[in-house]
Amino acid sequence: MINQIILSQISILQGSFENIDNEKIINLYDETRRKTDDESDTFYEDFTIPFSEEVRKLSDRLREVFTTNFHVGLDLTGFWLHTQDFNQSTATHSHMKPEDVVDAPNISAVYYLKVPENSGDIVFDYPISKYEQNRYTIKSEENNFLVFSSDLDHFVTRSRSHERRFSISFNYKKLCP
Repeated sequence: MINQIILSQISILQGSFENIDNEKIINLYDETRRKTDDESDTFYEDFTIPFSEEVRKLSDRLREVFTTNFHVGLDLTGFWLHTQDFNQSTATHSHMKPEDVVDAPNISAVYYLKVPENSGDIVFDYPISKYEQNRYTIKSEENNFLVFSSDLDHFVTRSRSHERRFSISFNYKKLCP
């Protein structure tokens, strides 16, 4: 008899939502609320937005997806609007805070509000061994979402579209069962 023991597994939940008013969320965009003016910073494409009713509805639905699949509740710790203009890309990053691992988020999510053709896709770097990494690309599509571990490195490929792309990201902390 042979048993397989799985010591590690990396999961990304992927799906789509209907009945989210993407335009209501996009209309919260305010160019003056950029997280940083440093173009070399990975937060340059990020903007703070108010916690509107539509943002709350979207966050609740993402939490429901996670809880249904993993039977663990989530507490929202942060959210932001992300834009990508022509020739922009996002550098490799994760949503973990190495300086504060205890209070850092465990789970992150992205939802695509407006995705013009060729406006960039998300790429995840994940370990396949102690010394090797692999990459997995997921095409960005309007109304789609991804839920993933906050420590998973990822980046967004360069936009070749002259239309601005909009997505919204969320960070959550797992609730103790």
